[in-house]
Amino acid sequence: MLKSIIIRNLAVVEDVEVLFTDKMNVITGETGSGKSLLIDAIKLALGSRADKSLIRTGEKECFILAEFIFENNFEINKILNDLNISDTEDNCLIIKRTITHNSSRNQVNDETVTIQTLRKIGKFIVDMHGPYDHQSLLEDNKQIEILDSFGSCKKTLLEYQNVYKEYSELKNMEKNFESESKDGVNQEIEFLEFQINELNRLDLSVAEEEMIKNEHEVSANAHQVLMLSNEITEILNNGEDCAYDKLVASQNAVNKLGNLIPESKNWSNQINEAVNIILDTVSEIEKCIGSIDASSERLSWLDERLATYQNIKRKYKSSIDDILQKKKDWNKKLEYLKNIDKNIIKIRKEIKQKFEILMDKGNKLSLERESSADNLSELITKELVDLGFENAFFDVKISKIEPFKLGINKVEFGFTPNAGEEMRDLKLVASSGEMSRVMLAVKNVLSKQDDIPILIFDEIDANIGGKIANSVGNKLQKISKNHQLICITHLPQVASFGSNHIFVSKSVVNGRTYSKMKVLDSNERPEEIARMLSGDKDSKISIEHAKSLLADES
Repeated sequence: MLKSIIIRNLAVVEDVEVLFTDKMNVITGETGSGKSLLIDAIKLALGSRADKSLIRTGEKECFILAEFIFENNFEINKILNDLNISDTEDNCLIIKRTITHNSSRNQVNDETVTIQTLRKIGKFIVDMHGPYDHQSLLEDNKQIEILDSFGSCKKTLLEYQNVYKEYSELKNMEKNFESESKDGVNQEIEFLEFQINELNRLDLSVAEEEMIKNEHEVSANAHQVLMLSNEITEILNNGEDCAYDKLVASQNAVNKLGNLIPESKNWSNQINEAVNIILDTVSEIEKCIGSIDASSERLSWLDERLATYQNIKRKYKSSIDDILQKKKDWNKKLEYLKNIDKNIIKIRKEIKQKFEILMDKGNKLSLERESSADNLSELITKELVDLGFENAFFDVKISKIEPFKLGINKVEFGFTPNAGEEMRDLKLVASSGEMSRVMLAVKNVLSKQDDIPILIFDEIDANIGGKIANSVGNKLQKISKNHQLICITHLPQVASFGSNHIFVSKSVVNGRTYSKMKVLDSNERPEEIARMLSGDKDSKISIEHAKSLLADES
C-alpha cells in the first residue's frame, strides 16, 4: 500500500503530507482545487515524464517522497533484485524524486536509479485508470488482453508469439527473395565476382603488409643502416683497440691473478661471457646486414607492393583485416545469390513447417480463450447487474482469423443494456456513462486475480449519478477488500464509501495560490459530503443526509 506521500513545490502545492489507509481512499474537493495534483505526484514518483512547468513559480525544484509498505506475500524484493536494487527492510519502499528546471534525481531506498527503473517498479505495484481509460475497452487488442489476463493465457500467448516472430522473419525473407529481380541479381553477382577476383589476384594478407612495411623502411635507409652497422662491428671486434681485444687483454691479466686471489676465477668467467656476447652480437649484425637487399629492383618492388596495400585500403576505406572479412562475406552472399532459386524453395519449406507449429500454438491459445470466455461473460454480466443494469447482458465472442501477433482469434465484446434488445458490438451501443460502469465491472472481475496491490481511479465515475452512484461506490468498496484503492470522485455517494477521506482545497494568500490536502476526521467529513450533495456544507438538511450516507456505508 501507499502509506504516505510528501509533496513540495508542485504547481500550487507548496508543502503537504498525505496519509493513506490500506482500503478505499477517496479524494474530493471543488473543481480546480488541485485533486489531480495528488495523482500527478504519485505518477511522478513512479516515473512519469516531468514537465518543468509543474515546478511552483519562484522555486528551484519540486520534491516528492512516496512511502510504500507491502504485505509479506508480495515479493517486492524479488522485483527490486531483478532491477539490481538492494532488498528493502520490513517490506518498506521509499521513492524520492527531485525535479529541477534542468534535471531529475531519482532514488529508491536511497539508491540512485533511472526513470526507466521507476516506471518498471510502478508497473508492478500500481494500476492507474483515468477518466478516459474506458475508451480502451473499444480497442480490439485491449479486449484480447482482458480475456487473456482473466484466463491466465499469457504463458501460452508468449509461446505463440515466439513462434510467430520466427514465422514472420521467414516470411520477410521470402518476400525479399521474390522482390529481387533476375536482372538485379545478375548484376550483383557480376559486381561481387569482380571484387572477389580483384582481391584474389592481389593475394593480400595482414602478415605480408607488416613485413613489407618493415623491409621497405630498412631498404629505403640501407646506406645509413650499413654505415651504422659497420661502425658497431668496428667498435666491438674489427677495429684497432676494439672491445674484443681489450677484453682478451684483461682476461690474460686476470689469469695471472689466479694463484693470488681466489675470487679472480669468477672474474675470468664473467669476462669470457662478455667476450662470447660480443662475438654473438657481431655475428648477428653481419648476418642481418648480409640479408638486406638494397638493390634498386627490390626497392622498386617494395614501393609498388606497398602502394597496392595503400590503394586497396583507400578504395574500401578499411584495414586489410576488415577487407579480408568483407571478402568472406561477399563469398557467402555470392553463393546465396547463385542459389537463390534453391533458397526460395528451401525457405518456403521452412515456412510451411513453421506455420504448422504456429497453428498448433494458436489453436492451443484459442482453446484456452474459449474455455474462459463464457465464464468472463457471466461474471461481468453479474457485476453489471450490481451496477444498475438489471437486464443487461455482456458477451465475449471469439472467432478464428489469420495469424497475427496476438494469436488466431478476433475477440469482440458484445453488450445489451436492456431486455429485448439484440446483442451488439460494445462500441456501437454504450454511452460514456455506461462505458464507465462496464470498465468498473471488468476491473472488479480482474481485481480478484490481479496481484497489483494498488489501484488508482481518477474520476472513473464520470457521467454517473443518482442510484447508480451508490452501486458504483459499493463496487469500489468491494474492490478495496483485495487492493488499496485511491479514487478521485465528485459523487457524494461514492465518497461516503471511503475508509479514508482526503479533502483538497485552494486559497489565495498575499497574491499566491495554495492547494492544501487534508485527511478529514469524523466531524469534518459530513460537512464535505453535504457540500458535494448541495453545494452548502452548512445546510442542516444536507448534513443530515450526509450523515445518513456515512452511516449506511460504515
